Amino acid sequence: MFKKLLAGRENTQYKLYPELNHVFVKGIYNDILKASKEYSVEQYIGEDVIGDIAAFIHSN
Repeated sequence: MFKKLLAGRENTQYKLYPELNHVFVKGIYNDILKASKEYSVEQYIGEDVIGDIAAFIHSN
């Protein structure tokens, strides 16, 4: 749906990080029923995600 709505816009990119979850960190349990436990574990957003976001911001 998003791709359809944003079709033709030059400032739109789509990136997929299959190894990361919805908050851009690696899943620990890979079980939706244990997802709340993952929030209490300190993790960092991957450098590739930060780099991609920074590059997108600087390109516009």
